Amino acid sequence: MIYFIHLCEKPFDRRAPYLCIVAELKPHKAETYRVRFTVEGNRIDYKDAVTTTTTELQTVKLHLNSVISTTRAKYMTMDI
Repeated sequence: MIYFIHLCEKPFDRRAPYLCIVAELKPHKAETYRVRFTVEGNRIDYKDAVTTTTTELQTVKLHLNSVISTTRAKYMTMDI
């Protein structure tokens, strides 16, 4: 959850990130009005870990074998 504070309430040792507000009209979609906020990732000051660990090879093999052994299964993978 995001809580907005006034600039004078910002702790002295913290940096304020840049916020980019994007509003779009997409008449061909179910949700025609879209608003999103994006924050510069390199400006976020967070003291804990900010990475996600990858899965082990054994977990991937179990997952793929499950798909292969399922009759008429369909599978798709993507990389962003």
